[in-house]
Amino acid sequence: MIRHRLRTLVLVGCAGLLPAARGHAVELIANPAQAPREETLQLRERWRVGADDDDVLLGQITVVISGPDGEIFALDTQLAHVLVFGPDGTYRRTLGREGEGPGEFRQPIGMFLTGDGRLAVQQAFPGRLVYVDPADGTPRGSWDVGHGDDGPGGMTFLTFAAERGGTFAVAGNRSLFDMEHREIHGTEFLAVIGPDGQESRRLCELPTTRSLVAMTIDELAEHNPADRGLWAISPDGLIYTVPTWTDYLIEVHDRSGELVRRISRAHEARRRTEAEKAERRESMRMNVDGMVPDITWKLQDRARAVDRIQILDDGSLWVRDSRGDLAWDEAGRQSFGVFDATGRLQRQVTLAAPLPGEGNRLVLLDDGRVVMIKGLESLAISISAGDEDETITSDEPLGDTLLELICFEGDPR
Repeated sequence: MIRHRLRTLVLVGCAGLLPAARGHAVELIANPAQAPREETLQLRERWRVGADDDDVLLGQITVVISGPDGEIFALDTQLAHVLVFGPDGTYRRTLGREGEGPGEFRQPIGMFLTGDGRLAVQQAFPGRLVYVDPADGTPRGSWDVGHGDDGPGGMTFLTFAAERGGTFAVAGNRSLFDMEHREIHGTEFLAVIGPDGQESRRLCELPTTRSLVAMTIDELAEHNPADRGLWAISPDGLIYTVPTWTDYLIEVHDRSGELVRRISRAHEARRRTEAEKAERRESMRMNVDGMVPDITWKLQDRARAVDRIQILDDGSLWVRDSRGDLAWDEAGRQSFGVFDATGRLQRQVTLAAPLPGEGNRLVLLDDGRVVMIKGLESLAISISAGDEDETITSDEPLGDTLLELICFEGDPR
């Protein structure tokens, strides 16, 4: 068993989306449990980099995206730069570096390509997007979430951002530390950003107050549509969100944030095992300036109905439900419901990798290619073990912590 003692508090929130405007018609697309057809795609390795490769040094790759002309961009959060590979896996260049100057960033958490051809690298705190030219890394400006309006004792974190089809949206968390009363006041939010760089509409927000003495974490009430993987922007600029824990339901908003469509599917979420719930309880340890709050958990007996959503470049919506990754660790399989751009279920697709998935992460790129980040879990454990502010005990060996990127051939579209 692995135990972590964390120094910082990560707030959760956004119990639901803000209501649509009165009188606005919202289309409902109801889909059956059974897909019209099922298919299994056997993934075949096309290329790999890393491990004992002398030409490429990989630190901790956590985000991989597809770029123009078949290039692949890999964000190294440990070494604070972006590696760019050609369609055949050939290393081409490195973008960015650690620092606070133009084109530099610290502890990056994500990235995306903008409509005007820039690469935006996301920095969690202070919340910032750092823009560089994807061709050579030339600095191309920056954008700060919060714009310095946190006030004394306040801070704003950027948790995820995306731009696509003319729509720019960010998810973040504004927190105020009240050490006198031993509380943290926060607001989780998902917001649409206008052309002037200012927030134009909030799709989701939830004020929270956390005691540093004792707190309750309620999964159902604190389901957060702003979490990474629970919202996405389509190629035509629509914003998709997962509004609830219990239902297989996806809500679609137009560029202004107006709710225009709901997509549902008949689905009975799987029951969670006691071991799974125990692991969830063990997932958080907090120590804020010496204060270790008692945490009471209100866990759901069933898993989240919709676990992840993604929209490919062809407009198809890929949804992993509560059973979608059950065969991942042992068999290297993940299953997705695939919907067309109108929200109608087309097929159930299983991606079958040629090796077990335990300790590895499968990434479905927006252009339809598939990449595996091999060894990510073991590497994360090794890095954490070197932090003097965390204590980790494990009954398992850390194993091979040399990271690899493996690109598989095949087009799941």
